[in-house]
Amino acid sequence: MRAWLPFGAGLALLGILGSGKHTDLTAHLFGFMAGLILGAFYCVLVKQPAARIYQICFFLITISVLVISWMRGFGHG
Repeated sequence: MRAWLPFGAGLALLGILGSGKHTDLTAHLFGFMAGLILGAFYCVLVKQPAARIYQICFFLITISVLVISWMRGFGHG
């Protein structure tokens, strides 16, 4: 059951963020599909999780990209 949680969360984000009036639903849909494909490859190729320090670095990079994207999208950057 836990394996389905990221999929459900991705669908929820697609539904929430991809349903605005001036939102490019196709871009959100293809981003979701790209994430599914990359996640599937990662699951097949990588058998052990990355070290904790790498996970923290990847998390910070991801959050930074999201914050910068939102700031640029709302005209603050």
